[in-house]
Amino acid sequence: MAHAGTDPENDKVMNAEYGDSSDPMGSSRAVHNFNGPHGHQMGWFNAFPGAVQSVTTSGLYSIAPLGNTVPDGSTPQVLRIAKPSTGDYYYISYRQPTGFDASLTSTYTQGVNLHHYKGSGYAFTYFIKSLPDNGLFSDTVNGITVTQATHGTGAATVQVTFGCAVTIPTVVLSPSTVWVKSGGSTSLTAQVTNRDSAGCGNTTFALTASAASGTAGISPTTTGSLVPGGSFTAPVTVTAPTASGLVTVTAQDNDGQDPPHATNGVGTAQINVDATAPTAPTSLSASALRKGGVKLSWRASSDSGSGVRSYYVYRNGNPAAIGTTSTLSYIDTTGVAKTTYTYSVTAIDQVGNESGMSNSATIVYPGK
Repeated sequence: MAHAGTDPENDKVMNAEYGDSSDPMGSSRAVHNFNGPHGHQMGWFNAFPGAVQSVTTSGLYSIAPLGNTVPDGSTPQVLRIAKPSTGDYYYISYRQPTGFDASLTSTYTQGVNLHHYKGSGYAFTYFIKSLPDNGLFSDTVNGITVTQATHGTGAATVQVTFGCAVTIPTVVLSPSTVWVKSGGSTSLTAQVTNRDSAGCGNTTFALTASAASGTAGISPTTTGSLVPGGSFTAPVTVTAPTASGLVTVTAQDNDGQDPPHATNGVGTAQINVDATAPTAPTSLSASALRKGGVKLSWRASSDSGSGVRSYYVYRNGNPAAIGTTSTLSYIDTTGVAKTTYTYSVTAIDQVGNESGMSNSATIVYPGK
């Protein structure tokens, strides 16, 4: 676990790293239960079906107190709400001054507690505030409102309301950097995500692709109807680039339906054109093996672009390679005994550019 801090402004800037005194990872001065997000992080609710409830629709929700009572599945102990603008989550839990929490102050027991946390793994938890009856928490960016309706020894009730907060869609291209042969082609994947809040309607985005050099295409050219938080992937093909530069994919909301997105989502990836072959391998030598075969060894080639991928081995000037390897040696076991062979080696880079031939090495193939 990371520390339990505070963020009353809800801006993801920690005010006090140990400020959440309701949690042993904060400034707790007694044995207390852990807060809702830490309990979820550690998997302690997993044995109890329904203990953590993901909230995606407006409604009135009941929450049982954290503590010694094992939840029966009818009333959750934690409500979890996605926060689209930052990719983390709100956690709503309820604490009462009983059991391990007997010494908790009214700061935490007057009503439900709100935290935000990334949702899993090592990260700080941030205490935002505790709500009294009729207390209100509002996230206008994401269109989320939480109001405490009632609280008592057995449960608290909160009203969760989702409005529509429109957010620019995200476009992520992978891989983010790719090498390609001059005039060749390569493929990437574009992922488009609708970042609107849960209270918004679906949106269809029109996709276009362009490249600084060559041509870029994407298919399909629309995402389909994406729910808030939903994602869509489409292949992007870049053809015949002659110079390095960016490939750009744009997601535009032009379906004419609410909610409107005034700003397009844009994602880019770097296309690096490798027009230069590696240097030729050097110091090729051949030696006969006692158990048969010829072992070839050479010094590595260098490549200032995409890097050396492998080496091709040639014999007696034949244009077809007899083998390939990613190491600096090769054993030929296909020769005929007492036959003289002349070998040479080339280097191949990651996009298929082939170097010139190495020096040659001549040897009589061993055997009777």
